[in-house]
Amino acid sequence: MKDYTRQYKTILVNKKQVYGQDTYYPANTMAQMVADLVGTKTITDRMVRCLKAYGYSVQVAAQSETL
Repeated sequence: MKDYTRQYKTILVNKKQVYGQDTYYPANTMAQMVADLVGTKTITDRMVRCLKAYGYSVQVAAQSETL
């Protein structure tokens, strides 16, 4: 039962640099739901702090470099 709860309390994001700023984009269903709820396409630092305060885990997805 714990794995089920942990799955829905994990926000997975992709980190990209846009104009020199780190920007986080939803990478799983839960992250997309959070972004849709507030009407944005990105997850902000403020949103991350709030989610963590409410017990959610926010993780950056592993990314491979393309050359």
